[in-house]
Amino acid sequence: MKTDEPQAVLPPEHLAIADASEFYSPRLASEWPHDPEMARALLAEAGYPDGFDGAMLSTAQYGMLPSRAEVCQAYLSMIGVSVTLNLPEWTTRTLEVTIAASLIATGVPLGPMGRSGRMAGRTRWFR
Repeated sequence: MKTDEPQAVLPPEHLAIADASEFYSPRLASEWPHDPEMARALLAEAGYPDGFDGAMLSTAQYGMLPSRAEVCQAYLSMIGVSVTLNLPEWTTRTLEVTIAASLIATGVPLGPMGRSGRMAGRTRWFR
């Protein structure tokens, strides 16, 4: 069933939803059009007129995730953003995210189970 108005069961707005889906809404279909020229203009306005290089962390373990990363990489390349994919196995990826998040939040690289080099000698406090 197609509808012109969103209903309570719809996923968040602006997601790509196929027009064959019962959750499709023509009103929302054109909310965020594919516009590489506008994306390039926004990059230039942000100080990156020639794009930039970056890295994307995903995982190779589950087939849909590296495929999505490759699609993102291709679309970003269209606007001048060169992305190197980092696709480790799931456990390595999870550890990399944990360490990066802890560095951003606390300045201390936390490892598995939330322990850091600073805290390793104090683990007796948590028994």
